[in-house]
Amino acid sequence: MTAIQNQPTRIMGVEWGTATLALMACLIFTLGIAALTNSIVLAVGSGTLFGAGVVLTSKILPAER
Repeated sequence: MTAIQNQPTRIMGVEWGTATLALMACLIFTLGIAALTNSIVLAVGSGTLFGAGVVLTSKILPAER
């Protein structure tokens, strides 16, 4: 078995597909909260907290070798 010559691009230490899925999940949850509460303030606050959670979670993932 040979090593992969072209390593995938990484964003915040994870592959771009994983980062895209995390962003999509944050947006979907934020839109859901906005729809349920009818409040822009809560939607912006929850989006900010979801984004911060993704950044903090990415810090605990193993570093690339």
